[in-house]
Amino acid sequence: MNDRFALVVLALCAIAATLAQDVVPGLDAYHGWQYATGLAFAALVLLAAVWRALRSGRIGGRRFAFALAGALTVTIGGLASGLLGPDTITVRGTPGTVTPVPDLGVAAFFGQTDAAGIAAGSASITLRSRSAAPVDIEAGHPIYGSMAVEYLVPAPAVFIDAHDAHGNHLTITQPQGAAFLSPILLFPADQPIHGQTFPIDTFAVPAFARIVRTLYFSTAAEKSFPRAAFKGPIVLFSMTGDDGAQVGLSIAESQKPVTLGGIALEATIGTYPRLAVASAPPLAASSIGIAAFFAGLGALSMAKRKRIESAEISPTA
Repeated sequence: MNDRFALVVLALCAIAATLAQDVVPGLDAYHGWQYATGLAFAALVLLAAVWRALRSGRIGGRRFAFALAGALTVTIGGLASGLLGPDTITVRGTPGTVTPVPDLGVAAFFGQTDAAGIAAGSASITLRSRSAAPVDIEAGHPIYGSMAVEYLVPAPAVFIDAHDAHGNHLTITQPQGAAFLSPILLFPADQPIHGQTFPIDTFAVPAFARIVRTLYFSTAAEKSFPRAAFKGPIVLFSMTGDDGAQVGLSIAESQKPVTLGGIALEATIGTYPRLAVASAPPLAASSIGIAAFFAGLGALSMAKRKRIESAEISPTA
């Protein structure tokens, strides 16, 4: 195998391993010794190859060294973020509340939302600190720091709307939740059922003295139900009285009301974000390094093609 080809393959592997921190952030493997050893080995080999290419004194050697130096820059950035970047953390909050994030030295403002926002998963989180302007983080738009990335992780959420038999709106409370009067369930706990766990939350309807435990089943989980007509995630309502006596059970699809104990319950099923912070290679180093790598290879390829064309048109003896 050609030495240059082997080095290009190694460089591409190192770049891919580094960019994995951006594509699939938050994996514990990025902070493990295996990941660090692999990138460190690649960096040493690339560094030695750059030195040899520069010492050759040829134009092609310098161009190849430029390409490998770009890959080396990316690799060192990935190694540094894995070793020095923050461990992955996930911050939960309820709509309209503020949660400190000591690891970043900021406070996270979890945005207000409604039924439509839950269905669309469009809520955002704002990071605020005394030394910088507020930063809004939206779904699909991560924010990069020096060696960290902040992004949103969608989590199950349900907006509950309740009415009596006459259509009058009923107040929803969450006596055990972080937001007492919030109609939004965020499922902070899990319920084990037959060897599996499912998100669970609880709300109350004080006007009827009812407690409703709500189990969330994802699209994949609900396929285990005997009825196969559901087209998305569902919730299971289990209603009891204040005395603990069972009132009724019902499965509800999103925005399709069901009636339990004289109460019409409509669940809008969707997501509400959690804030995640994970290590990530410096964006500038990755961008510049990748550009240099492919620019160097491109220049080398063009020079080689010109030599071939010159040889083909040269007069033969």
